[in-house]
Amino acid sequence: MLFFFEDLIKQPEQCFIKLSNFLEVSNEMIDCKAHNVSPDRSSLYFSDDSYHRLLAAIKEDCPKLSNLIGVDVYDKWNFNK
Repeated sequence: MLFFFEDLIKQPEQCFIKLSNFLEVSNEMIDCKAHNVSPDRSSLYFSDDSYHRLLAAIKEDCPKLSNLIGVDVYDKWNFNK
């Protein structure tokens, strides 16, 4: 079972249902609302330099990750191949 963080943020209820079905437990909904959300999200971003260095390091492993999980992460994360 694999969840991408962005999918969990966008569709928490659907992810919870998939997970509970996978675990074969009751899928009665729990509170999926965000709690303790920071009002200032500007501090959550990388500088341009840090972003490009991180992207270069991640892209090297994208083919292996894509093959392992069966998802084209280039498309998923909008990377240029």
